[in-house]
Amino acid sequence: MSALPFVPASCGQAATDRIEVYSGASLDASVYACPQHTDEVSLMVMAGGLNPHSVRMSPDITRRCGHVYVYPTGTFGGER
Repeated sequence: MSALPFVPASCGQAATDRIEVYSGASLDASVYACPQHTDEVSLMVMAGGLNPHSVRMSPDITRRCGHVYVYPTGTFGGER
């Protein structure tokens, strides 16, 4: 379960992209997506009133499609 105002697509395949989620100038979360879901996740981020920035993942990092990391100091984190 994420603290984001949307539920990202999730198929469990290997992620190839990290979609950074920004509210204003704050990096709030990263959502990991496979090629099939990268555009869908970006559209969900925008529909939630947030700004997506897609970044190709480094080959030495492994995450699954749908994995979400909420930064503790971001808008949706608990350390504000």
